[in-house]
Amino acid sequence: PRIAGGHASRRPSHASATPGRRRSSASSIAETVSNFTQHITKMFENLQNEVMDERKKQRVAELVDKEVLVLNADQLAHIQKKNTHPFTISINSNFRHWWDFVLTISVAYVLFVTPVKLSFDDITSMDLGGVGYVIDVMIDLIYLIEITLNFFTSYIDDATGEEVKTLNMIRHNYIYGWFIVDALNSFPSSLIGTSNVPLQLMKLLKVARVIKLSDSGLFKMITQRINRTMNPSLMRMSELTLIFFISQHFIACAYYFTSRQQNEDTGWGPNRTGNLYESYVDSMYFAIMVTTANDVSPHTSTEKLFTSVMLVVGIIINASIIGSAANLLANMDKAEIARKNQMDSINDYLRFKKVPLSLQNQIRRYYEYALTTRMVDPTHTLFADLPDRLKLSLKINLHDEFIRKVPLFKVCSSTGVIAMMQCLNMVVVMAGEIIINQGEVGHEFYFIKCGRVALFVRTDIEEIPLGTLGEGSFFGEQSLLTGEPQKAEVKAESITELAYLTKEDFTAIIDKFPTFFLAVKRISDSRMQTAQNVQKMKLGRDKRNSTGRRLSLKTAAQMLSSRRVADKMDSMSIPLPKKSSESRSTFVSVATGPALRLTKRMPSSRRKPTTTFNVKYLEKLSLAQARHLATMKAIEEMEIDANDEWDNDSSGI
Repeated sequence: PRIAGGHASRRPSHASATPGRRRSSASSIAETVSNFTQHITKMFENLQNEVMDERKKQRVAELVDKEVLVLNADQLAHIQKKNTHPFTISINSNFRHWWDFVLTISVAYVLFVTPVKLSFDDITSMDLGGVGYVIDVMIDLIYLIEITLNFFTSYIDDATGEEVKTLNMIRHNYIYGWFIVDALNSFPSSLIGTSNVPLQLMKLLKVARVIKLSDSGLFKMITQRINRTMNPSLMRMSELTLIFFISQHFIACAYYFTSRQQNEDTGWGPNRTGNLYESYVDSMYFAIMVTTANDVSPHTSTEKLFTSVMLVVGIIINASIIGSAANLLANMDKAEIARKNQMDSINDYLRFKKVPLSLQNQIRRYYEYALTTRMVDPTHTLFADLPDRLKLSLKINLHDEFIRKVPLFKVCSSTGVIAMMQCLNMVVVMAGEIIINQGEVGHEFYFIKCGRVALFVRTDIEEIPLGTLGEGSFFGEQSLLTGEPQKAEVKAESITELAYLTKEDFTAIIDKFPTFFLAVKRISDSRMQTAQNVQKMKLGRDKRNSTGRRLSLKTAAQMLSSRRVADKMDSMSIPLPKKSSESRSTFVSVATGPALRLTKRMPSSRRKPTTTFNVKYLEKLSLAQARHLATMKAIEEMEIDANDEWDNDSSGI
C-alpha cells in the first residue's frame, strides 16, 4: 500500500510538470523574439539617427562655410556650381561675349541708320527698299531674344563685386532693373507703318539700348584691357569725340526732319535734290553751324523754335564736351607735366639763390635723370596700401631686370633675394664723381644697376687704371671682408645708378649664405691678382721703354712710384687659394672689363640658364611670412629656410 500509494502520489506530479516546461519554453521563445525585434528596431533607429546627424552636420557645415567664409577655392566653386541653375549663362562666358558683340552691332546700326531712315524717309525708301525692312526685322528679333537671355544671364553685384548665378536673384535683379526699358525699346518697330509720325518716332526708343552696353561683360573686358595699355586721357578723348559726332548726327537728322514737315519752302531747310549724300552733308553743315552759335536765318516760328533749342544744345556741348577735351589735352601726360613743373621750380630757386652755373648744371642733370627714370620706389608711397604679398610681387617685378643682371643673386635663396631687395638703397652718381676713395675704410657694398665705373690706383704722379665694371657687377667688398682700407679708387664713367647694402646688412648676408661669401671672396681674390698683374705688366713695359736711352728725372720718378705701388699691393694682398687645375678652370679674373657671369666660375653641373626670379615662391608664402618680408628693414631679421634655394627649383635661376 505504501508503494502503491507512493506510485499513486508520483504520477500526478510528473503529469503536472510537462505543461510547465512547455509554458516556460514558449515564454523563453517569445522573450527571445521580443528581444531580437527590439534589437533590430533599436539598430534601425540608431542607423536612422546617424543618417540624420550626418545630414545635420553637413547642413551646419554648409551654413558655417557660407556665413564665415572659410571655404577654399575648390569648395566655393563646388557650392557655386551646385547652386547654379543648369541654364544660367555667365556674364563672362564666350557665348555671352559673342552675343554682346552681335548686340553692339545692332545698337550701332540703330544709332546711325534709324535716325536717317526716319528723317530722310523720302530718299531712303528709294535707296534701301526691302533690304532695310529685312534688317529691321532681324534687329527686332535680336532685341526680343536679348530680353529672354537676360532672365538667365548672371550679373556682377555692385556691393561685393561677385558674380551672382542664382536664378531667382537674376530674375529679381532684371525685373526691377532694365526690364521695363528693354520691353519698351524691344517693341517690333518693323511692323509700324510710315504714315503715322508719332509711331515712327517710337523707333528711336531702341537707341536707349546703347546706355546698357556699358554694363555688358564684353564692354567691361575691352575697357579694362584698353586702360592697361592706353593713356586714360586719350581714351576719354576718344569717347568725347564719338559723343560729339553722334550728337551732330542727331541734330542733322532732326534738322532735315523738321524742314520736311513744313508745308512751305522758306529756304531755311537743305536742298532736296533726291540725293541722300548731298542732303545729309547739308544737314550736317547746319548742325555744326548751329552748335557753334552761327546765324542760320530761321523764318517761321517752327524754324525759330528748333534753332533756339539747337543753340541751347550747342552751348551744352561746348561747355561739357569741348571744355572737358581741353582739360584732357592738358592732362594727356601727367608725368611729363609734373616733371616739367618740378624742373621749373628747381630752376627758379637756383636762379634766385644765384647758384654757380656749373653747380646748376650738375643739379639739373641729376634731377632730369631721376625724374625721367622714376627711380623712387613706389611701394612705399603710391602703393603703400597694397597687401604685403602684392607689394612683394610688385617690387620683384620692378627689379626683375636688375635681378637677372646680377650673377651673385643666383647663390642666394628666394628669401635672401627678397630680403636684399628690401634692404638695398638706391643712389645716382654723376659722371666723374668719386664713389670710393683709395685708402678709405669701406662701409657699403655696391651693385651696379646701370652705368659704368672705373677702378684705378692713384699715385703722386699718375693714375694707373685697373679696369672697368659694368651692369650687374659689384665692388667695395675688399675693405668689408678684410677691414683694411680700400686699395683702389672707384669713379663713375657715366651717370650710374647704384644699389648698395650697408656694412651690417652685408655682414648678415654673408653669415646666412656661405655660398654668397665664397663667391664674393673668390672674385675679390681674383681681382687682387689681376691688379697685381697689371702693376707688374706696367712696370715691365716701363723698363722696356727705358732700355737704351737715358732716363729723365720724371721718368725715373714714375718708375719708382710704380715699384712702390706694386710693393704695396703685394704687401696688402689676400692669400690666394692653391692654384689647382680645378681652380684655374673654375675661377677666372674679372677686372679688365664688365664683370663676367658667375656661372663661368661654377662647376658645369651647377650651371643653369639665366631666367627671371621664381615668382611662384611668393604665392607659397603665408600671410605672416609675406608681412615679415614686406616690413623687413635689415637682413639680420631674415629667417632662413634650408629648402629655399633657387637651384632646388627648376623654374628658378
